[in-house]
Amino acid sequence: MLLGSIPFGHIALRLRGRTKGPVPGPEGTLQALGFGWMTIVLILNAAKGFVPVYFAKAGLGSETIIAIAGAFAVLSHCFPYWLMFRLAGKGTSVGFGVLLALSPIAGLCAFVMWIAILLAHDRVSVASMVAALSAPVWCIIFRLPHPYLWLSLGACAFILAMHWSNLTKIGDGTEPRLRHGKE
Repeated sequence: MLLGSIPFGHIALRLRGRTKGPVPGPEGTLQALGFGWMTIVLILNAAKGFVPVYFAKAGLGSETIIAIAGAFAVLSHCFPYWLMFRLAGKGTSVGFGVLLALSPIAGLCAFVMWIAILLAHDRVSVASMVAALSAPVWCIIFRLPHPYLWLSLGACAFILAMHWSNLTKIGDGTEPRLRHGKE
């Protein structure tokens, strides 16, 4: 749980001398610091989901225990101990790491979906929501164990709820595009 709580986006902002800015997940890091820092934060956040699930699987934990490890990784990222449980992310990149550890092919399919939607719609939030929605589908297609499917359904619902403000901004026309600013 402590690994998932490391706020890499906050650390990146501090390293660059910034103390205020958007929610410092990969998208907020992109807006504040650029593509290079966003890539670093994305990889480190995905690792926060991958590492505990990978070790739970390697330790021959039951499928339920492995799924619980994934759920805690996502939750501890969004509400980190180090920031007194204040919101620090929306869970997409950590959820990707969890899915990648559960099933590399399912994780890669979700990532390809994220890239395709990002290129088509130019909004990180839309790509994140669609990728989250696709995760349970990949679990079904690749016949992952039921606890993994339940985890993906719960994580999907959670990630969508965390993106509610983005849906509102899309409706208002104020959600920024990746390359073109606001609508």
